Amino acid sequence: MTDAESSGCHNGITLASLAAARAALASLPGQALATVLTKLWVGPCGRSDRLLMQWQRETLCSVAARRDWLAPGPTTPDWIVLV
Repeated sequence: MTDAESSGCHNGITLASLAAARAALASLPGQALATVLTKLWVGPCGRSDRLLMQWQRETLCSVAARRDWLAPGPTTPDWIVLV
């Protein structure tokens, strides 16, 4: 396992975080960016374990998830919208 497979950039977490931010922005049209991001991070998406509510730890921490998007499972949260 190389360093990039166990640390550093995590593409799956990055994509999930961007999807949450995109959904928050869409749900609060006309609001200041700082207001939207504050609402996002004080809610469930701001929890450090937020992604473990949808993904199994083994999946989220896998090399495949570090490299690319892996769907969370049978139930996809509302804030996950992939382009």
